[in-house]
Amino acid sequence: MEPSRVLSDRQTSGHKKNKSKVSILLAMNASGTDKLPPVFIYKYRTPFPLRHVNKALLPVQYYWNIKAHMQVSLLTINAYTLSHQALNLILK
Repeated sequence: MEPSRVLSDRQTSGHKKNKSKVSILLAMNASGTDKLPPVFIYKYRTPFPLRHVNKALLPVQYYWNIKAHMQVSLLTINAYTLSHQALNLILK
């Protein structure tokens, strides 16, 4: 990744600024007792560094879409999962 500032008075040629984006969702209840695994959203289905890695074994839930944005469906699923876990604790 190129630095955003350099000590040159001329423009550095041949390189564009990297504009890759990542979204991360961390979810837990107010007391912090129930936590969901982090959700990692990137723009590639199989990023180059993870091409030989089984994404199901990662400690995060990996999702991808073109712009690496959080979708309402992912937020709804995670909120439902967290509330369902809290309800199970209350009923025990």
